[in-house]
Amino acid sequence: MHLVARSARSVFVRASIAVSFIAGGVFGVSLPAEAIRPAYTATERRGSFYDQGSQSSSFGFYFDTTIELPIDALGFAPQEGWPGGSSAYTVSVWAFQNGGLNPGDYVLKAQSIFTPGNTYVIQDGWCWQSIVPVVLPETYNSDPTNQRGYVIAATGNYKNQPGNVKYESGIPNIDPNFNFGGNAFGDSSASAAGFFPIPTGENPALGINAFFNPNLSYVPGPAPILGVAGALGIARKLRHRIRLTKQF
Repeated sequence: MHLVARSARSVFVRASIAVSFIAGGVFGVSLPAEAIRPAYTATERRGSFYDQGSQSSSFGFYFDTTIELPIDALGFAPQEGWPGGSSAYTVSVWAFQNGGLNPGDYVLKAQSIFTPGNTYVIQDGWCWQSIVPVVLPETYNSDPTNQRGYVIAATGNYKNQPGNVKYESGIPNIDPNFNFGGNAFGDSSASAAGFFPIPTGENPALGINAFFNPNLSYVPGPAPILGVAGALGIARKLRHRIRLTKQF
């Protein structure tokens, strides 16, 4: 699927260009296109500020893996107005069990902090940081009752203030190695005790079309086996998670 360019992305370059520069000091050093294999790309990306709650919020989504996958990089979508000295954002991936109903059900698997002014790989509108590969076991076919899975989030300040970024929505083009389980958000003033920064709320109206600030890259392996539902192109039912934060 062809990515639709938008003005807020015009400062970014694709991996075919050696080095990019964003005013304020964020450099993007490119890698070969095959070096980053994102879980998804997205078209018609748009953003909004989140002026409810506290100064710290998390935006991301739940997902499953269709095969066992090592992940080797985390991504963050910056925007114009994110020069050096602005807010930093933390991208985290958690695995959960028992339906993710309690804070103790979540285990942090990977994490990277994105600070404006640093050097990053740039591809598809995300800044990327490599990590020591972390293996995510398959959860799509082996867990029909949705007791296990993963959640990724970018945590930081999304208020309408200079130097902050917006939370993003759009239309995802999902790699077949992944299955989206619905959007997720939370803030430190509204989340139930012990959960934040894990995002447990959702905006049902957006479904899988949000929130696209975080991303992850994987190491390729065998072709995924999707089972009957996947072979017929039937989307897995979105997770029924406990909603511990307000909707918006």
